[in-house]
Amino acid sequence: MNKIKIILAIAALFLILNVYSQEEIIPVSFKYNHLSWNVPRIELPKLDHQQLIDEDQVDRLQGEPLRVGVMQNLYYNMNTCGKVDVLPDGGKLWRLSLQSPGARSVDAHITNINIPDGACFYIYDVNRNAVVEKITRKEVTENNAYFTDGVPGDEIIIEYYEPMNVDFSGDFDIAQVGHIYRASPFAKGYHADSEGDCHIDVSCDEGEGWSDQINSVVFLKMSTSAAVYFCSGAMVNNVRSDGTPYILSADHCAVPGATYRFYFQYHADACGSNIGGPGFSTVGATIVASGGFSSSSDFMLMEITGTINSNVLANLYLSGWDVSGATPTAGACIHHPGGDFKKISIPQYVTAGTGVYARYWKTTWYGLTNNKGVTEGGSSGSPLFDGNHRIVGQLFGGESYCETPQKPDYYGKLSYSWNNNNTSKDSRKLKSWLDPDNTGIKVINGAYMKQLVGIKESQVKNTIKTYPNPSNGNVTVDLGDRVGTVKCHVFDIVGKTVYTSEFQVSDKNTLDLSFLDNGIYVIEIKDGQSVQTSKLIISK
Repeated sequence: MNKIKIILAIAALFLILNVYSQEEIIPVSFKYNHLSWNVPRIELPKLDHQQLIDEDQVDRLQGEPLRVGVMQNLYYNMNTCGKVDVLPDGGKLWRLSLQSPGARSVDAHITNINIPDGACFYIYDVNRNAVVEKITRKEVTENNAYFTDGVPGDEIIIEYYEPMNVDFSGDFDIAQVGHIYRASPFAKGYHADSEGDCHIDVSCDEGEGWSDQINSVVFLKMSTSAAVYFCSGAMVNNVRSDGTPYILSADHCAVPGATYRFYFQYHADACGSNIGGPGFSTVGATIVASGGFSSSSDFMLMEITGTINSNVLANLYLSGWDVSGATPTAGACIHHPGGDFKKISIPQYVTAGTGVYARYWKTTWYGLTNNKGVTEGGSSGSPLFDGNHRIVGQLFGGESYCETPQKPDYYGKLSYSWNNNNTSKDSRKLKSWLDPDNTGIKVINGAYMKQLVGIKESQVKNTIKTYPNPSNGNVTVDLGDRVGTVKCHVFDIVGKTVYTSEFQVSDKNTLDLSFLDNGIYVIEIKDGQSVQTSKLIISK
């Protein structure tokens, strides 16, 4: 075995271990040695990849997201194809192989799903190395359909297991096969490749100091009955810091009729490495607000409706943001170019756009000799962070390539999409969702999901008066007729004590909390007999 083959074998082994260790999925068929693996195969027509890529070049000029695959129609069901085995325990096993010649990876669109409790699908490759997904009744979308995760290579096996004594016999259709033509399994990323060779892995030195923000960036896969698309996005915090799973991306990534899949922790294991797992994923989102290029600043805010894996939640960061409109200092862009492993790009400087880009930030990248990354298709919707590590915009597009890094890119200003020209429609602005209490806060920090418990109204009695509220930090506490000495504690949104004092009650009890960041806090006043609280908003 030569050196190249050894490297590929090791990469494949790591991929297999990643898939199994992340999800620990073992299909039912793997447990029975007596089963035949002569599974019926349906072979689809071969596609012209170059023709598809040429079409994509035209679409990109028209502001379309990066298309990476097309869907081919089938319309088979479990009664017209596949292999059925009856297991020793009385359960039923159905399997079918689907091959799309030349595909870099394959997925499937299963429709008209009506399966009983206890039944499930398993999705894996023909060599039984990469088991990518287990699908139960609860994962099926509201329209009784499901777009599976992608399997490396050009052949996918769909396995359906139904235990004995279920309430009814399941039924479903295999409506389409997704042919992914841009991804290159075991070459760069698990899902796809970037075109350029100047992109920087987040595990490289440039990513130092950005680990929180890196943990907030996600890879988006949009599947429709016609095609598959890739974009980028980021989890964002809100003023309540209540852990609502909002994702900020670009409006042109909002593909009509798409099912959204979000991949977390999708990055290379080491700087410059082509080894890394496919990432954890969840399916389903609702678009709560958006605005296009011409009417706004090409933004989209989604709320994830699918279940987020507990391993993800342990390290999931919701990034902070700045909607003040002040010209930001250069920070970083974190993204998935071409659907590749997560990358970081460092702009040389950021300025306000002009003309048709007046609602956008213009980023200028470093030149060829000292290049620190750029963006490309698939990076759309990725966050632009300022020097304070807060999001100030999301990527619309631009002219940068690894070959021409001096060309600019444009990021829609959060400061514009915040109110979107003072529109009254909640669905057209960010403010209604990221500041639902209308606090007026313009800058907030991020936080890890596991820290965010939120301040529940039932826990804050508001039995004392504080003014002004919102405040710049200089607060007067009205304690009414109370006398004597009291203890004062101030807690932040995650319950951490940020201020403690003890004072004698007077007509004016003032607190200097100007050192605190913008946000929501709880003031607690204790004496020997009672505890009183009030919610305080600091907005400077």
